[in-house]
Amino acid sequence: MTRINLNQIVRIQLTETGREILRQDTDKLNAWIRRENPVGTLIAYDTVIEDSGGWSRWQLWSVMQIFGSAIGPGQPPPFATEIDVETDPAAAPAASTQERSTNDAR
Repeated sequence: MTRINLNQIVRIQLTETGREILRQDTDKLNAWIRRENPVGTLIAYDTVIEDSGGWSRWQLWSVMQIFGSAIGPGQPPPFATEIDVETDPAAAPAASTQERSTNDAR
């Protein structure tokens, strides 16, 4: 049996569905900022940092939080079904774009 930590870095290949989910999350977060703090700084939608193979790095909990509700039978997948789990503890953390928490905007 293999044990992984929710803070572990994983690599996924987003689909257009996944990219659209990220755009919608950004819009929700900005709506929350406008409502709660009209002078607050809005978040710009940034494209995800991907390598030449289309892989992007995330913490596992972030993938679950952002894409969890979009995963299920009959739904277009937000990312390819294979996930790479980084096992090198010296690997750099995921890029901040992928680490953001949109919990308050939901």
